[in-house]
Amino acid sequence: MATQIINNFGNVNGWNEHEVVLMGRKLVGISKISYKDSTEMEAVYGAGGFPIGVGTGNYKAECGMTLMKEEVEALIGSLPANSRLQDIPPTDIPVLTIRAGKVTKDVIRNFQFTGLGKEVSQGDKSVFLEMPCFCTHIDWNVK
Repeated sequence: MATQIINNFGNVNGWNEHEVVLMGRKLVGISKISYKDSTEMEAVYGAGGFPIGVGTGNYKAECGMTLMKEEVEALIGSLPANSRLQDIPPTDIPVLTIRAGKVTKDVIRNFQFTGLGKEVSQGDKSVFLEMPCFCTHIDWNVK
């Protein structure tokens, strides 16, 4: 008896259907974007061995990206002389997922680079830099 395969989602999104925009320009020398958020939660106990409620703590957002050395140099080149990437004021970064004409947008809020370093090894055919970043929060599925 043959097993029926059900494809609930059709073709799924891949990297080539994502766009990241920084300083009004679509980044083309980007190989990774990561962002996530969380809220601290803990069980609150009173009498007995089971929780009687849930305590909610602080919200935390994290982000990062990996850029080609050439993309980093293009960003630095767009800044005033003697400026660093860390000097870019906090900015919002839209991350777009485009699929069959439908656009889904997340926004990384108050994004900033926190540093820059380079690492190149013999035999490298291209150079990618993991960029340390900061953001205050993330808005998901923005209309």
